Amino acid sequence: MPTYTTFAERFQNGERFPDQHSPGISIRRTLKLDLMIVESLFGIWAVTALVGLLYRRLRREQSDLTLHLALSIGMGLTVAAIVSIGLWILLGGWGPPALAFLGSVGLIAATVIGFASFKRART
Repeated sequence: MPTYTTFAERFQNGERFPDQHSPGISIRRTLKLDLMIVESLFGIWAVTALVGLLYRRLRREQSDLTLHLALSIGMGLTVAAIVSIGLWILLGGWGPPALAFLGSVGLIAATVIGFASFKRART
């Protein structure tokens, strides 16, 4: 854990820091797993959507499992995002419901469907 002075020096351009000896001052690290999962899914979504679109253009010439899975995962995460936004609207806009859960379900389901559809296309 960083000391108070190291922390204050590193973030000196940020908000004002209270005095080191003020009551209730502590520096903690917290892991926000749900936020980490959602941010990872956004990154995966961007990459797989781009690679998947490329694969759709090249699919006539060659078939590759990795590119096929990228297309499938990109579509699965898109469906999960649409479902999340739909639930958000349906529930009155109180925040997207279970982004990490819906994204994880979309990722897993799309991977399984991608494997199954690739094997079916190969035979």
